[in-house]
Amino acid sequence: DWQLVQRKMLDKAPWCNYTRKFSCADWRYAGTLTLFKKGLRKPERFYYNLDLEDGRHDDNGRVCIAQYSSGLRLANFYAPNNGWNEKSNFASRRDWDRRFL
Repeated sequence: DWQLVQRKMLDKAPWCNYTRKFSCADWRYAGTLTLFKKGLRKPERFYYNLDLEDGRHDDNGRVCIAQYSSGLRLANFYAPNNGWNEKSNFASRRDWDRRFL
């Protein structure tokens, strides 16, 4: 429950000094959090998908991209792992790498 996390932890020092952007998974426990120090320049746009033209949210909550007026883009993400054994399927990771690059 993200509201509980915010009340119990993120609304207290030192985290209360930051603006927070969450990207949560639609159906699992995963997600990313990007923190921006209050008082500093805010991003002009914020994306939750590697395809910046696609307004949809990444289903797995893997992506937070902040874009500034200078053209700078700050990407915060986590990539899928390749599995835990020699027989793991690397297709998911290859697809992620292709989309990111």
